[in-house]
Amino acid sequence: MTDETDPETADGSGASTDGVRDTSRETAPMSPYDSAAVGLGLLVLLVGLVVAFGVPLLGTL
Repeated sequence: MTDETDPETADGSGASTDGVRDTSRETAPMSPYDSAAVGLGLLVLLVGLVVAFGVPLLGTL
C-alpha cells in the first residue's frame, strides 16, 4: 500500500477545494446582533427552562 496524499483533499474531508479557500465565512461571535436577538434568546432560554424543570415538577405534585 502506498500512502499518497491528494493535494485537493489534503484536509481529509474528501471535499475538493481546487486550491481556493472561501474567506467570506464568518463565525458566530464575529456576527453583529441587536437587542431583539438577545431578547429572543432569553425567551428561548426561559421556555427551555420551563419545559426542562417546570413540567417534571408539575408531574410530581
